[in-house]
Amino acid sequence: MGERIRIIDTPPGQAPEWVRKQWVGLELTVADEPQDDEPRVQYGARGGASQNLGGYKIDAEVALGALAEKSLLAARWWEDHAPTAFLPSSMLVFRRDVCEVIPEPQKVDPQG
Repeated sequence: MGERIRIIDTPPGQAPEWVRKQWVGLELTVADEPQDDEPRVQYGARGGASQNLGGYKIDAEVALGALAEKSLLAARWWEDHAPTAFLPSSMLVFRRDVCEVIPEPQKVDPQG
């Protein structure tokens, strides 16, 4: 299982603040990086420059599914205003300073 993060503060971005606030508290699995050598261009939710460069990349389908469970209205905003997020292999990126890494549970050796 991949690294997990918890969003602890409102992420920056082009979505309205009420939508961005709904991300706070969600726990998401960081996506595995593609193995190709092609650089990925990162855009904001509505095009233009991203405000989350270098952040944690999350599979958009997974992230938007989690958002819909918390706030269907916020997820619908994405559907109505940023439909490219729903394309296959789309990623959402959350700046590192608004996230915390969730530590992996310590495995207990039953043999002690």
